[in-house]
Amino acid sequence: SGLRAEIRSLVVRSGAKVVALDDDPTGVQTVHGVRVYTVWDDATAEELVREEEPLAFILTNSRSLAASAARAVNEAVGTAVLQAARRRGRPVVFLSRSDSTLRGHYPLEVLTLAGLWEAAYDRRLAGHLLVPAFPEGERYTVGDIHYVGEGERVFPAGETEFARDPAFGYKSSDLKAWVEEKSGGFWRREDVFSVPLTAVRGGGPDKVAEYLDGVRRGQPVVVNAVSYADLDIIVRGLLAVEEGGKHFLYRTAAAFAKVRGGITDRALLGTADLFLPGAEGSGGLVVV
Repeated sequence: SGLRAEIRSLVVRSGAKVVALDDDPTGVQTVHGVRVYTVWDDATAEELVREEEPLAFILTNSRSLAASAARAVNEAVGTAVLQAARRRGRPVVFLSRSDSTLRGHYPLEVLTLAGLWEAAYDRRLAGHLLVPAFPEGERYTVGDIHYVGEGERVFPAGETEFARDPAFGYKSSDLKAWVEEKSGGFWRREDVFSVPLTAVRGGGPDKVAEYLDGVRRGQPVVVNAVSYADLDIIVRGLLAVEEGGKHFLYRTAAAFAKVRGGITDRALLGTADLFLPGAEGSGGLVVV
């Protein structure tokens, strides 16, 4: 879309590196032309920060780890990236990519990365955005309630099998209540900000920017969205606020990462993409 192209231009112009720490290997399913790193030593962090592409993924696989190990991985990755960025003088934005059905180490990973970022830049984050919407998987956030599509119906996330996950289970479908539940009261429901869908669709990027400009003191921000058109408007408004000097961390599903990087849509892979000219008879191997 025209808005996505505008986002891409702004993302490139900003010079910042958006680093998505992916807690599960599926986070890159929405993007193309983006590097995915599976190690985070100093040399790799230097390479990541040096490359021109504004978006990169680091696969931490932390959703498979216990809380203490997940914290240690986020600390190691965040520290390596921030040190490399400081040496090159390039600003970094952290995206904590997680599950569109709300499973994962929240708020542990957000708090860990926020602490590292704030110490590195000696400034406070305005807040962190919660954007679990994932249109491809029929995951939508409306009225601060997160929904999961199953068949021809949608259900509040707290009523699905995902909410009964033995490691990351939850009761609340209302994301404000979910934040209070998952944070053990560190944030109360009334502490959580939200950007309503009516503002996104009725006021466009300017209205989104107006809402985000009111976020303070590390607040969680529930972002309502159903479609990629919604996410384009949200990210365009977000970039305007960030250009004005506010800083955010993102806890999102895979769809937001695509839009925040300004990554264009492309068709699904076809035969020509999978089988190169002259490769007839060469066979292949599929590993699941």
